[in-house]
Amino acid sequence: MTRYENYAVLIAGIQLLVSGLGFVVVAWSLRVLVKTLDAQSSAGVALRQLEFDKTILAYPALHRYFYQGDELNRDDPEYARAMAAAQLLANYFDGYFRQRGMYRQMWPDEQWIPYIQDHIRKSPVLRRYVNANPAWFSPEFVKMCEEVGRQR
Repeated sequence: MTRYENYAVLIAGIQLLVSGLGFVVVAWSLRVLVKTLDAQSSAGVALRQLEFDKTILAYPALHRYFYQGDELNRDDPEYARAMAAAQLLANYFDGYFRQRGMYRQMWPDEQWIPYIQDHIRKSPVLRRYVNANPAWFSPEFVKMCEEVGRQR
């Protein structure tokens, strides 16, 4: 081999090594990015839950409409507030269905599904809100509200 060929082989080897290191860096960066997205998704979920919890703590009269199965009449003084809370809770649960499979969830499906079903079961206000606005929510969430409502 000539001196030129030796240099060409050496340079090709260095290029291959640098390319391999670049691949490792990109793979590591993607792994970090996925973990960051998962963490942000979980933080967003926790924040939405806290928003609903703060609403119930600030207005304890709403508790009965979301945890005790009480019906809500249009002439109830808490109607507007309860419907706003229903929208907040519905958006929170709908977020689970829309993000499922895209990001790792805060809890596994076998915990999420019964948690959401239990809320739907205990809250005619939530069921009524979702069933009255099905185009706003994922089909899976609307279907769950319909099915749980029929089981009652």
